[in-house]
Amino acid sequence: MKKILLTLVVALIAATASALDSKTIKVNGTTRKYLQYVPKGVGKNAPLLISCHGMNQDANYQSEMLKIESVADTALFITVFPQGEGNSWDISGTKDINFILELIDKMHDIHQGKKYTR
Repeated sequence: MKKILLTLVVALIAATASALDSKTIKVNGTTRKYLQYVPKGVGKNAPLLISCHGMNQDANYQSEMLKIESVADTALFITVFPQGEGNSWDISGTKDINFILELIDKMHDIHQGKKYTR
C-alpha cells in the first residue's frame, strides 16, 4: 500500500512539474490559442523559445514531441507553443506573423536579445 501511495505522489508531482498553461490572446479581433511553460524561479529578462507545430499538427503535439520542460527548468527560459488556425499556418498573409509578434510583446519580462524560434 505504501508503494502504491508513493508511486501516486511521485506521478502527481511529475505531472504538475511539467504542466503547460493553456492561454489565449486577441490578435486583430481573433482569439488565438497557445501553450506556455514558465519554469519556477525564472526571473525578469528570461530568454523566450517559440516552438511552432508542423502542418496538420497542433501545439499539444509539438510540446509532447519537443519535451523541452526539463531543459527550460535547467536553463530558465520560457517556452511558448502557438496554435495555428486549423492546424496549419498562414503562409500567404500576415495574420500568423502578427500572432507571433503579439506573443512576443505579451512576454514583457523576456530578454529582448534572446528570442528564439524553432
